[in-house]
Amino acid sequence: MYIETPSNPEAQQLTFLTYKNTNTLKALVSITPSGSVCFISDYYGTCISDKEITSKSGFIDKLQQGDGFMADWGFNIQEVLALNGVKVNVPPFMNQSGQFTEQEMLET
Repeated sequence: MYIETPSNPEAQQLTFLTYKNTNTLKALVSITPSGSVCFISDYYGTCISDKEITSKSGFIDKLQQGDGFMADWGFNIQEVLALNGVKVNVPPFMNQSGQFTEQEMLET
């Protein structure tokens, strides 16, 4: 989420995202398959990782053994959730032909 540049230099540093050249905040948002928002974490500065937000937000506590969800390819928390019996399905990278294999399509 883009934000106004904070006047406090420390807050500026915590929220500045170099590759977008602006100040932003990050949050974890979970959406059900039907499109309803079911979880929104607190907001964090840009220096925190997705894994840290997931751990600190309480999201993992809401999951039950056997649950599964889809996540962006940069969302590397599979090993943490596997310990709780939760499956994370991350879409594969597109290959050079621009086509997914049949197995990749079935998995995602």
